[in-house]
Amino acid sequence: MQKILVIFLLFGLPFVILPLGISYFEVPKVILAETSIEFLLIWQFFSLRERPLSKINTKILYLLFVLFLLTILDLLILSTPTTFFGNIYRLQGIFLLWNLVIFSLISNKFDLKNNLVTKIAFGALCALSIFALLMGGNLANRAIGTLGDPNALAASAIFIYPFIILGKTKKIIKLAATFLILYLIIITLSRSALLGFLLEVGLFVALNLRINLKISVIFILLILVFSYAYPFFEGGNWLENRSKIWETAIIAPAIRTDSRNLSFKQVLLGGGFGNIEEILNKTSWIISNNIRFQYVDSAHNIFLDWWIQGGLVGLSLIFLLLFYTFSNLMKNKNYLYLLILVGLLAVLSFNPVSVVTLVQFWYTLGQGFTKISNA
Repeated sequence: MQKILVIFLLFGLPFVILPLGISYFEVPKVILAETSIEFLLIWQFFSLRERPLSKINTKILYLLFVLFLLTILDLLILSTPTTFFGNIYRLQGIFLLWNLVIFSLISNKFDLKNNLVTKIAFGALCALSIFALLMGGNLANRAIGTLGDPNALAASAIFIYPFIILGKTKKIIKLAATFLILYLIIITLSRSALLGFLLEVGLFVALNLRINLKISVIFILLILVFSYAYPFFEGGNWLENRSKIWETAIIAPAIRTDSRNLSFKQVLLGGGFGNIEEILNKTSWIISNNIRFQYVDSAHNIFLDWWIQGGLVGLSLIFLLLFYTFSNLMKNKNYLYLLILVGLLAVLSFNPVSVVTLVQFWYTLGQGFTKISNA
C-alpha cells in the first residue's frame, strides 16, 4: 500500500485538478501531496519493524535537523502570513518543506526500478502528452496540460523519461518515449526542459560509452553551471526579465528590508522560508528595478530560493544534501537517479517550481540518503 502511494505521488500527482483554492491546478496537488505524505508517516509509525532512520546516512540526518531548527527560528522571529503555509497560489511554505523532507526519508526504502514502474512511467508520459494536446495552451500559446504551467508540464516529463530509457522494455517503447518528450518540449517551448533532456541524454551516452562516472557527472554539472549565464545574455522585456529577478535575489539577503533584522543576520540565516515574495518585493523597491511592478514569488532558481530564505546556512544545506546524494548515487552506481537528478536540477534552475517537481526532487534526493558501507 505504501509503495502504491509513493508511485501515485510521483506519477499520478501531475493529473490532479480540483476546484480547491485560487488555483485549480496547483493548490489541490499541494493539499493531496501533504495529506498523502502524512498518511505515509502514520503508516510507518504503526508498522515499525526496525528503526525507521537506521539506514539513513547520519550526516544527512544532521543536515536535516539543522534545516528543521532553521525553520523553527523562522517561525519564531520571521513569521509572515506566508511563512508556514506559503502564498495562496503555491502553498509552498515551511509546512510543505517539512512534508517533503519527511517524504525523502520515508521513500528512501522504495527503489522503483522494476518493469511495472517502467510501464507506469510510459503510461504517464503518454497521458501527459494527450492532456497537453486536449487542454490547449496559455496566453503565449504554450501547452500547460494538467500542470497549469508549461515548464512544470515539461519538468514532469523530464522526471519520467529516465525510468523508460533505463528500464527493461522494448526499443520501440524507448523510441516512442523520446519522441513524446521532444513533442512536449516543443509544445511547451520549455528551454529548461530541453537542457534537462540534453543533460540526461548526455549522461546516458557517457554511461553507454563507459566513460568514467565521476568525470561524466562533473562534466554534466559544469554544463549546467555554465548555462546560468544564459539569462544575462537573453535579456527580456521590460517586466518579464529573469536576469533582473536573479540580480534582485542575489542582492536581497545583503539588504536590510526589515527593521527586525540586520543585513548580516539575513546573509547568514536568510529572510525566512516561505517569505520569498515579500523579500523580493521589498528589495526591488529599495534598488528601484522593474521587478517591483510584478508579482514574483520565486527567484526562478532553486539555489537562489534557498539563498533568499535560508541565507548562507540554507544555501550550504541544499548544496551539502546534493553533494552527499550525488556521492552516494555514484558509489552505488545508481544510474537511474543520477539521470533524474541532473535533469531535475536543470528545470529547477530556471523556473518557479510546481509541487509535482518538488515531490519528485525530494524523492530522488532520498534515494541518495542511504548509508554507504565504505563511507
